[in-house]
Amino acid sequence: MRPPRQFTIIVNGCGGVRTSHMRVRVCRSRDSRLFESEHGGNMWKLIRGGISGIAALVAALFVVVIGVQPAHAGWYNYLVGHPMYKGTSPWCTGSYVIYGTSGTFILTAGHCFYVGERVSGTGAGFGTLAYRKAYSTDGDSGLVRADPGVDMYQTIVDPTTGNAPGSGQVTGKMPNSEQTVLTRVGKMGNTTGWTEGTIQYRYQNWDGVTAYCADYARAGGDSGGPVWRQDSQGLRAVGMHVGAINYYGSTLGCYIPIDTLLSQWGASMNFWPSYAARGAVAEEELLPPSPSKELPPVLTAADGVELIRD
Repeated sequence: MRPPRQFTIIVNGCGGVRTSHMRVRVCRSRDSRLFESEHGGNMWKLIRGGISGIAALVAALFVVVIGVQPAHAGWYNYLVGHPMYKGTSPWCTGSYVIYGTSGTFILTAGHCFYVGERVSGTGAGFGTLAYRKAYSTDGDSGLVRADPGVDMYQTIVDPTTGNAPGSGQVTGKMPNSEQTVLTRVGKMGNTTGWTEGTIQYRYQNWDGVTAYCADYARAGGDSGGPVWRQDSQGLRAVGMHVGAINYYGSTLGCYIPIDTLLSQWGASMNFWPSYAARGAVAEEELLPPSPSKELPPVLTAADGVELIRD
């Protein structure tokens, strides 16, 4: 006889309870409202129908269904900004979670790993590089296919401290047209952690694509890290850090914009609903409005720019 279908319910946060056919993870929530399930109705119908014995445990908590998948031993919870190791060596940084017809993947810089190489994170291996664009004319990005049993969250974290902008929950993305000169952005990296700076230039030929460069601190090992902006529109994905340029003695961190990356891979992103992060950020923690509506000036190799891969 075919066994009952196993599935996973993720509750915002940490901790866990397992039954023979499903797994429930629980933690306190900032918002007691329930998400509607993809099957219609709220999750209490599923909980009462499948695990009535733990209904009291999850009462008044924030429940999110993230997909139907087998229950498994040994979870790895990937967060945007997690370190990526090659063997036991800190190597690069993980970026946003994207999806397309070939599945769901974790973005990182294309120059970090070869296709087929294993990727490890905070104490465990969690995936393999499946696709790569690097050192040619089609950009500098790679896609990590997560192992079975890896939960991927569109939630930004500083890999060096565990801190996050607000709740860390990404609620949207910032189009290239809004990434104007002197706009302030943040970056997470495995080496330098959380740094911020203002957009200064566009570099026109980073392996065939246009990178945006800002005066945030960076170093080797930060490649692949998320670039983001927290403002009145929420916490938005801006791009993925790939390296730096040296321009007449000034070194600027550079990233490929998120819309460029999604277009290249024919991919999309999922976001947290805006009310999920409601109340998580004080007004003084928001980045200031951009002082300009002009796009950054363009630089090329002919301007004497030196390209640095992190």
